[in-house]
Amino acid sequence: MNLKDLIRLVGDLLPSMNVRYFVFGAVAMDFWINPRMTADLDIVVCLEKKEIPAFIRQLNGKGFRIVQSRQRALWEGRILRLPIGNTSLDIKICKTAHDLEALTRARKAMTALTDLFVATPEDIILYKLQSWRRQDQADIERLKNEVDDLETSYLRSWIERIERTTGIPMNARWKSFSI
Repeated sequence: MNLKDLIRLVGDLLPSMNVRYFVFGAVAMDFWINPRMTADLDIVVCLEKKEIPAFIRQLNGKGFRIVQSRQRALWEGRILRLPIGNTSLDIKICKTAHDLEALTRARKAMTALTDLFVATPEDIILYKLQSWRRQDQADIERLKNEVDDLETSYLRSWIERIERTTGIPMNARWKSFSI
């Protein structure tokens, strides 16, 4: 399976299961600014804990191999990385207040492959401020420079809240971009 196949699978499968979701990684960025190469698809799914086993069964039926011990990552709110073919699906359960807000703000994007719900540029930035890998920092810089109408008041509001609840130094990270 390649990334295009994975995008098509997610765009078709999750709506058929009535699972609310959004894409928040590099694939989501591609809808807002010039694309960059990526090999995975990052999604947040809105599931109750009791719905996770059926969700896992559906994914296993599509070729993913998710053993019981790996399911714990989802139950604990961590990202579950599922390699398949030459790509991977990275899944996070919608658990935080910001996840719920990002789900509400996600926009439907139509592609030649399928329709996807994608996070807004602001929410992508908030997730990348939390991850803070070198590529995330470069992505934030690109979003900051290429998206004309970033809602900085929204960003500041959530930066404060996320820092308060997680202890992640969101303010310092954001200020390093001097917006």
